[in-house]
Amino acid sequence: MSEIDKNARVETLSDGRTIEVRELKGKHLMMAQQVTAGNSAGLMLALVALGTTIDGKQLIYEDLLEEDAFVVMEIMQVVMGDKVENFTSAMHAPSSTTGM
Repeated sequence: MSEIDKNARVETLSDGRTIEVRELKGKHLMMAQQVTAGNSAGLMLALVALGTTIDGKQLIYEDLLEEDAFVVMEIMQVVMGDKVENFTSAMHAPSSTTGM
């Protein structure tokens, strides 16, 4: 990443890599839905990848799928924090517009 986002958080993962987390927007959610073809199982990972750089390189969804599962969970915790529970609840909640 050539330019530092002034709103980004920078932390160090347990394996020593530096993670920069940018603020996620609605456009990131839309892109994550496109990347995962609407597959809700991968939506959170795609969203995390879109808002994250590791050691200055944009995190790619497909690379995240190949990452160690415990490191993925650590990255998700850094990016989403306590919002993970809210996100997963929303993904499984009945839709108020469709009644499903």
